[in-house]
Amino acid sequence: MKVLKDNGLRLLLVGYESGNQKILNNVKKGIRLDMAREFTRHAQSLGIKIHGTFIVGLPGETPETIEETIRFAQDIDPDTIQVSIAAPYPGTELFRQAQANGWLARDTLVDDRGAQVSALSYPHLLSTEISRGTEEFYRRFYFRPRKIFAIAKEMAADGNVLRRRLREGREFLQFLRARAAERSRALAAPAPAASSNGRADARLQVLLSVPHGASVIAAVPGAVRTARELAPVLDVGRVLLCTESPEGSDGYGRHLDGLPWTEIRASGGSSSLAEALDPGAPVLVLAPHAMPDPRRLVDLLEPSMRAQSRTTWIWQDAPVAAYYPEARTLLGTLPDGYRKFPRQALTDRDACRADAPSDSWSDVSNPAGVARVEHRLIRSLGQPSPGG
Repeated sequence: MKVLKDNGLRLLLVGYESGNQKILNNVKKGIRLDMAREFTRHAQSLGIKIHGTFIVGLPGETPETIEETIRFAQDIDPDTIQVSIAAPYPGTELFRQAQANGWLARDTLVDDRGAQVSALSYPHLLSTEISRGTEEFYRRFYFRPRKIFAIAKEMAADGNVLRRRLREGREFLQFLRARAAERSRALAAPAPAASSNGRADARLQVLLSVPHGASVIAAVPGAVRTARELAPVLDVGRVLLCTESPEGSDGYGRHLDGLPWTEIRASGGSSSLAEALDPGAPVLVLAPHAMPDPRRLVDLLEPSMRAQSRTTWIWQDAPVAAYYPEARTLLGTLPDGYRKFPRQALTDRDACRADAPSDSWSDVSNPAGVARVEHRLIRSLGQPSPGG
């Protein structure tokens, strides 16, 4: 490699594909991760720049292997990366595998803007999770202090690089905002015959519980923190907080950033659930003992919202969320004037039951779980929000 460098080699495009050895073996890549690490160290020591390419969504991919690949890329630290979605082109072995196993979720490989979309959807990894994995990959690789400093240093040294990087950065942020907006619109739009009253503008209502001794996450009650985190990624029309404390919700509003919300006091003196809920709009009921990861929740919700299917999600053998396409279905199970958090909504026998991935919720019923959520919030600081 030194001979190549001495004769003018400046840049290598390296197809790492994955940071998981099993996936590399599945696609017959013919390399080992330790060899890839050594090759990269050697090239970097000679001052050769590396553009690394990765693929998300290959057979055997899981949320855990996507995480492995992101960490692998951060560790070897190529100068730049390209993250692609596994594309089952007709005539390829991947296409034949997808047909045989029922993995094909769509016929197209790009959207209207020409950006890649996932045509593959596995039982353990939805197409939306694959698409989101590419975005998360880019975010976590480039929005690191080390990488930001390296790019800034390169831009300061060369005016042409400065202009190119600024253009690329602007396009990248526009891409992330557009993808986030598309997901919100898709989730907000009900199916053509979703409601018996024909409404097509119904926005999601989120029903949460603030019990006695509720967990506090970064100085904010857990339910309020959940609502605040969901607002940027879901088209939330209203948050309903079922409070048990006689003091009620004094001060909660300042944490909800202008999001419409209603308090329902178990002790009385407030609206009942029937008065607060829009019966024709969908409602998401979230259990008080666990906090969802907002982006994973979007992926779980999307199929149920599109199909207008009542769904209950199970995590660690307990129900953590329930989706009702119309709140009137939930209200029909409650007595008149009901003001308590409807725990029975999480055990709807007529709803489809689905297992939630292990990393999609966090247990906030104990200090260790709260600490993990706070750590995640700290790590997310500095990353651009889906809305910009």
